Amino acid sequence: MTGHIKVLEFTVTAEHDGFSVHRFLHLQLDYLSAEAWKRKIWKGMVEVSGEKITQSRNLATGEQVRVSLPDKTEPEVDTAYGIVLKEDSFIIIDKSGNLPVHPSGVYFDNTLTHLYRKQHGEILLPVHRIDRETSGLLVLARSKAADRELKKSFENRLAGREYEAVVQGLFPQALSASGFICEDTSSQWRGRKSIFAEDKAHLKGCAEATSHFVRLHTFEREGIWYSRLFVSLRQGRKNQIRATLSHLGFPILGDMLYAKDETLYRKYTTRELSEQESRETLRIHGMALHSSFLAFPHPFESRLVTARSQMPPLRWR
Repeated sequence: MTGHIKVLEFTVTAEHDGFSVHRFLHLQLDYLSAEAWKRKIWKGMVEVSGEKITQSRNLATGEQVRVSLPDKTEPEVDTAYGIVLKEDSFIIIDKSGNLPVHPSGVYFDNTLTHLYRKQHGEILLPVHRIDRETSGLLVLARSKAADRELKKSFENRLAGREYEAVVQGLFPQALSASGFICEDTSSQWRGRKSIFAEDKAHLKGCAEATSHFVRLHTFEREGIWYSRLFVSLRQGRKNQIRATLSHLGFPILGDMLYAKDETLYRKYTTRELSEQESRETLRIHGMALHSSFLAFPHPFESRLVTARSQMPPLRWR
């Protein structure tokens, strides 16, 4: 193995006694599947208690697991975040746009959970996720028990989430959109979602989704009209707001993945997107989607927790 190597070390706790190495690593670093970790083990990239292993085995409490990975240069991110509320069992953070929540894809060090661990020495567990490009509020658990209870509230729709978004054009005064969020097989980009009117609940990866939009106000800039929207979700699916607004013909301002011109994302990833084209098509730096409100039952007390965040000003190109 050549080049710079990043070494990660983990101690097996009693909670994970008897777990296989690949399952244990998936729980620690879930940006790779358990099967992908099996392949890393087979390639000799994992050591247990100082011995290199080439196949998975069960772990015992106190053993040390050491992983050696190629240390690739990660894309720059906006590392700004603020602590809105910190309690014994959870924390609410207000993050910037362009900051991934957890390790995934090309991001590991440049993620909110890694930055927090490095700065505060604590591992946080994301209860729900918002996209890298989305700014605003999210709740992270400070223990496994809190994570379980909080996830139940979100999964059982006992938690409320609200967003604000800006789109180009004059959006209707109010609109609700329902359908099934599925993988967009017509797209060249893996992970891009689309929304379908017909029932696709039987297909793998498809889930029912309902989004509600209310136009807060409109404004004009350089002869172009924009609409600022209030958004609430009945469910919380991956990319639900972005995919739905794109389907309605009003992609979120600055959203390259769901823009009407799909070549924008390719040009961005290959660094072919010129500043002039960015100005003419994206118009802003970042993406105009903000997680503005959270409400959920406290995991261990009989009270409701709420938090609000103001959408940051648009940064025009």
